[in-house]
Amino acid sequence: MKLSIRVDASTQIGTGHVMRCLTLAKALKSKGAKCHFICRQHEGNLIELIKSNGFNVTALPSGDSFKPGTTASLAHADWLGATQEEDARQTIAVIDKAGQPVDWIVVDHYGIDATWESMIAPHAKRIFVIDDLADRKHACHVLLDQNLGKTKADYAKLVRENSVTLLGPQYALLHPQYSELHLRTPPRQGPLKNIFIYFGGSDPHNVTGMATKACLALNCPEIKLNVVLGNSYAHRPALERLANEYSNFHLHQNLSSLAPLMLEADLAIGAGGSTSWERCAMGLPAIIITIAANQIPIANELHKAQAAVYIAKVENVTESNIEQAVRNWLVRTDAVEWSKRCLAVTDGRGVERVVAAMGVGGALQARLATQSDEELLFEWANDALVRANSFNSEPISAEEHHIWFYRKLQQVNICRIYIIETVAGLPIGQVRFDWDEEKKGWLIDYSVDATMRGQGLGCRILEKAIEELRKDKQGALIFAEVKEQNYVSQKIFTKMNFEKIDILGGVFLFVQMPIVG
Repeated sequence: MKLSIRVDASTQIGTGHVMRCLTLAKALKSKGAKCHFICRQHEGNLIELIKSNGFNVTALPSGDSFKPGTTASLAHADWLGATQEEDARQTIAVIDKAGQPVDWIVVDHYGIDATWESMIAPHAKRIFVIDDLADRKHACHVLLDQNLGKTKADYAKLVRENSVTLLGPQYALLHPQYSELHLRTPPRQGPLKNIFIYFGGSDPHNVTGMATKACLALNCPEIKLNVVLGNSYAHRPALERLANEYSNFHLHQNLSSLAPLMLEADLAIGAGGSTSWERCAMGLPAIIITIAANQIPIANELHKAQAAVYIAKVENVTESNIEQAVRNWLVRTDAVEWSKRCLAVTDGRGVERVVAAMGVGGALQARLATQSDEELLFEWANDALVRANSFNSEPISAEEHHIWFYRKLQQVNICRIYIIETVAGLPIGQVRFDWDEEKKGWLIDYSVDATMRGQGLGCRILEKAIEELRKDKQGALIFAEVKEQNYVSQKIFTKMNFEKIDILGGVFLFVQMPIVG
């Protein structure tokens, strides 16, 4: 699979867009995909960093002097460095050098909308958009917004009806280290012993210095202070002088990962960007100062969820504001609850989910459902498409599902529920077999996670589940009852050599005879 990734970094844009695209590209590369970046040479670009991570980059001419004019329809039109039409033509020229359309083009840019994407469409089999704003229309196959609180309604009028939307921090593009450590991260408890401060790559407002001085003003030498500086941070000498003066104050730069310092900390002070999801995966509560307008909704949602304390926008914050917020935290007795809420926001496995949704590589495995799968199966059962294709289309209550699920788990001889997942353990669908005494066979019920549809996974999950069932029930007769209007399932069962043998009352019966020998 070949992918092009259109993304920029600059002193104005920041580094977050490129960093999350790098995380995605590394995950795709590990599955055998070939990723090529297309970036404009803005001041503060990260082209050399991308190359140092082993990816080819085509650099578009600098656009720092570009002025979109008063007729620009997008709030961030000046971030692109060209008109959308010009940028699209330049991108197409890069793609066309390969002689054939790419399988995917990934675009992560606030200065791009459906205008650009429609021009690119003939040159890419599928378009994947990463967004945070929900402020413009997109012509894409898949859209990712990893921010807390976003719903399908936010994008209902902005994407096509058949576009897949991946919404929420469960899809946050985090380095795999965060998912690994998430499983081993206990909730914070006890007194505040360690504070972690980080405000991104450049921090032009020097909130890092303000937060550092606020923490030192506490006069609590027993509290360790770890401060991470971005590569473009311009005020390092002043902080180095403070580090020489205070033994509990430690400076860090050029770290390969923030995870170890986050894991060590009890409280973070930082911005409201994508680092928020890294902190949550590590169970680390934060005091947030937003340094860009797009961070404000994130900060508000985390504050509402009591996973962070949002104190102010950067232009309104003072050193005394930050100091008071930390003093308030010092007297808290419920830090463990805040940490638990952070851990519940995301498990850090977002990049796995996104790669699976893009249909890139990976074998499937089947396992029998356990009690811990109740919530997952409840969510799948109430999916709108699942309910529409069911014989009883009414929504299922949590209580009804709980009673039904526990009864099914107890029926070990006449019911098998398989969770189909990637080899990394990411669930993508379920297949249930119920014994029918009259037909002397097993009735299939199946569903695919909404974010994984459109990849031809229906056949794959059914094949894996049938293979598992027949390991125990050799020669099993398997059948399915499918609504007449459920054309997708009819096509799947036909493809799998099920025989359509009857139709009664708008229902087709499909049968797959036992495999002999």
